[in-house]
Amino acid sequence: MYADEESRGGILEPPGICEVKFRDKDQKAAMHRLDPVLLELDQEPEANQAEIAAREAQLLPMYTQVAHEFADLHDRSGRMLAKGVIRDVVKWENARKYFFDRLQRRLTTDDLGVECNANRSVVEERLLSLALQNGVEWDDDAAVTKWLCDDAEMVKSEVSSIEHDAKIDNAIQTLGKLDEKALQHVLEKFSQAGTN
Repeated sequence: MYADEESRGGILEPPGICEVKFRDKDQKAAMHRLDPVLLELDQEPEANQAEIAAREAQLLPMYTQVAHEFADLHDRSGRMLAKGVIRDVVKWENARKYFFDRLQRRLTTDDLGVECNANRSVVEERLLSLALQNGVEWDDDAAVTKWLCDDAEMVKSEVSSIEHDAKIDNAIQTLGKLDEKALQHVLEKFSQAGTN
C-alpha cells in the first residue's frame, strides 16, 4: 500500500481521537504533573482552589491544541511508513511516473519468475544480491528494470540457476518423504539409468 504525503491513516480526526484517548480529566492530570505553577498551587489545594481552576482554564486550550497535533502525527504518512503499514510515500505529482516504473519492474520480474517456475520472492531475493554486486540501486524501480533488460543474458542465466536449484530442492523434498525401502529402489533405478 502507498500513501500521499498529505494523507492520513486514522479512522478518526485528531479531535475525535483526543476525545477518546486524552479527555479533559487526562489533560488536567498532565497539567498538574507538568506545570510548575500548578505544582506549587497543589501544595495547598483547598486554599488555592480558585487559582487552580483559573490556571487549568488558561492551559486547557494549549494542551488541547498540542494533543490534537500529537494525535495527528501518529496518522501521517511518515509515521505509517516507519511502522511498516505502507510501502512508500509518493508525492502526488510524481505518482504517475512512480507507479509506471513500479509496474514495469514487477512485470519484468514476474516474467523472469514465470520462465523459471519459481516463487517471485525467491527470484527477487536472488536478483537483489546480483543487483547489489552490479552496483544497481535496488530501491530505484526504473534502474532495476533497465538493469534487468540491459543485462538480460546474465539475469536469465541466474534465473535458470534458480530453476535448477528449485528442481533439486523439490527432488530432495520428494525423496525425503520416501521410506528407506522406496529410497533404495530409487537409487537402484538411478544406477541402472547411469549404466545405460
